[in-house]
Amino acid sequence: MIELPTEVIGFHGTNSAAVARLLAGEIGQSDQHFEWLGTGFYLWQDSPWRAQAWAVDRFGDNAAVVAARVSLAGCADLLNPYWQRELAGADDQYFAECLADGRVPAQNRPSGNRARDCAVINWYCERAGGEGLQISSVRAIFEEGEPIFEASAIRALSHMQIAVRDRSVILEIEEMSW
Repeated sequence: MIELPTEVIGFHGTNSAAVARLLAGEIGQSDQHFEWLGTGFYLWQDSPWRAQAWAVDRFGDNAAVVAARVSLAGCADLLNPYWQRELAGADDQYFAECLADGRVPAQNRPSGNRARDCAVINWYCERAGGEGLQISSVRAIFEEGEPIFEASAIRALSHMQIAVRDRSVILEIEEMSW
């Protein structure tokens, strides 16, 4: 019987100075208010090329990429309709809570700022944790970039991304050599 994978390989673009810290287990989480999948250590799943391109664009000759083997235990996998429904309900609750508290709900922006997605995912994960459900990572597909040819619906920069919220699901990490 074919089973769903329980692990994935992700790639993190960084600078060469950060590699030793990452290999030593000092894995920080991005917690910017505009992150697509909320707080986490961001990895391009199955795409070392995207991680490398991002790192080169940001760090030039000091670019580096690490590969990580990640367990999907506790993953809010947004390819799964269950998790899509959970977050849709969480958005309704987040929005209502903001209005009740007199706060303006976060908004996504066309520029790529995903403040609403980030706020809802973080809101949901915090409440789930309070109820004993540990969300270790969040995974989703992002369609991004220009069409690969004129009539195409396929985007040149589309990718699968995973945000690791709990470092314990990183089973192995190593530097990529090109």
